[in-house]
Amino acid sequence: MARPTKVGKPPAPLLGNHTGYLLHRAGYLMIRAVEQELEPLGLTGRMFFALIALHTLSPLSQQELSQLFAIDPATVVAMVDGFETNGLVERRRSTADRRRYDLVLTPAGARLVEQATNVVTEVEEKFLEALGPRQRATLHKTLTVILRDDEHA
Repeated sequence: MARPTKVGKPPAPLLGNHTGYLLHRAGYLMIRAVEQELEPLGLTGRMFFALIALHTLSPLSQQELSQLFAIDPATVVAMVDGFETNGLVERRRSTADRRRYDLVLTPAGARLVEQATNVVTEVEEKFLEALGPRQRATLHKTLTVILRDDEHA
């Protein structure tokens, strides 16, 4: 089978008829755009999502963060080590379980989350600019319904 000559332009008859592929491709392109804009902040998409989770759900343990995003625990440790080195996150002994450390955003981490959230919002706005407000709301609602049984959505 011949490969498409242009990246980002798959032959519609082969893949464009599959909703799963279209969802995957749209997600891939949005994440790529987000990561490009987050790069100057020293963040990847995965790092942004981890910081947002800590901002929203804190305190979380490294294990909980790993489970939340289905990320290998060793990868989470390395990511959190980087956050801690950069003054974005603190590891604090849990008051509920002395064997556990909770991850808590520092004020610098909270400021970065705010800045990165603005960047991601701008990217999403641009990415979805072809849709009107009602279409965006419908898309969001539809994805929420599809992911209704996903405890992390």
